[in-house]
Amino acid sequence: MAAKSDIGLRRYNNQDAHAEDLAGSQQAFLDRGHLFLVADGMGAHAAGETASKKAAEVIPLAYRKLRDLPPPEALREAVREANQEIFQCAQANENFRGMGTTVSALAVLPSGAWIAQVGDSRVYRCRGDVIEQLSQDHSLAWELRRLPEDIRPQYVPKNIITRSLGPQMDVEVDLEGPFPVQPGDIFVLCTDGLSGQVSDEEIGQIVRALPPAEAVETLVNLANLRGGPDNITVTVVRVKATAHCASSGDATGDAVFPARSRWIRLAGYLCIAVGIIGFAVALFGVAQLKLLAHPSVWGILILPLVALFFGFYLLSHPAQTDGPVLRLGNPSAPYSTANCAFRRETLENLLQILAELEDAARQENWDIDWSLLEKLRTSAVAARDDRLGEAIADACRAINHVMTRARQQRRQTHPAPNDPFFRQL
Repeated sequence: MAAKSDIGLRRYNNQDAHAEDLAGSQQAFLDRGHLFLVADGMGAHAAGETASKKAAEVIPLAYRKLRDLPPPEALREAVREANQEIFQCAQANENFRGMGTTVSALAVLPSGAWIAQVGDSRVYRCRGDVIEQLSQDHSLAWELRRLPEDIRPQYVPKNIITRSLGPQMDVEVDLEGPFPVQPGDIFVLCTDGLSGQVSDEEIGQIVRALPPAEAVETLVNLANLRGGPDNITVTVVRVKATAHCASSGDATGDAVFPARSRWIRLAGYLCIAVGIIGFAVALFGVAQLKLLAHPSVWGILILPLVALFFGFYLLSHPAQTDGPVLRLGNPSAPYSTANCAFRRETLENLLQILAELEDAARQENWDIDWSLLEKLRTSAVAARDDRLGEAIADACRAINHVMTRARQQRRQTHPAPNDPFFRQL
């Protein structure tokens, strides 16, 4: 996995945040899985930055702390706990009043992937030639999509969200899942600074063509080259192996039936223990008192046997004793689907961006490794249709090389702090 956050080209501070909480052992993965999140803050006087950072700090800690709850429910409660802390912080400081943040959290568990969502940041899953948006935008634009086309406004601002952490004491958290996890799946979490500038199809092709670290670099660069109007944060997670993950959505196990199942299993073990001990004690007492011929003796022996039978029954039927304690994900998910097969049109667009960057580099005399750049560009241009993925990867690497050199050049000539490189193409 890899993650990157960038201030963009038109902001004075970065109000985005991200967090990655990886399981440190196999047992830790089986218990709580891996957790990833992105957050996009809002509010003046650094309030948005404070809100998003608090969400990124509180949610992973609360998620691991709530061990009595099943992982999906703990994820939702962790988001609610973050909301309360942000709200209380805003109430305690006049400059922070009304601050808030979006959050998109992804937990990759043995039962599959679960998502907790508030706001308009996004979670995608890329599988094969298809990229799916697994989270729902809580925005005015998405709410109005439900209206018939004849009464739907022609223009709706995309940056108006209908739900966020912080403004209210309570918040409704969408919990989606479990989504199946398969080897080769790629999950993408991002704020609207990326999704507003780079299409779903482009996101899918880039994360398929490149390793996560290079993919996040390319996506941030593309968003900036198209104006960078907002902070940009993106996390890319590639699934390498799923030996302990469910490969189908119905393998939810204790993730869906956790609370009572756990108590039922404990009751089953206790019944078995009581049955064994009771039977042994009763049999010993009867033998010592030589009461085997007495009719009431069999009643004493039957009670431990009943406890044994009941205990084994509870252990073999834990999930059938109760319905789901969690409201499962909205059946509408995925909320959008796009084809992300490698396309020559995408390659040509990247090569056009590269050509404009080369012109800028020559005019301003940037310190570029021109031999490497020419090698990558030639490889991309000469690619056949059956090797478009490699060509797109080479074009992206060439763009990243120029952008890295450009930022270095900018820092050398304009060393002022927090002065982002700006050259919109």
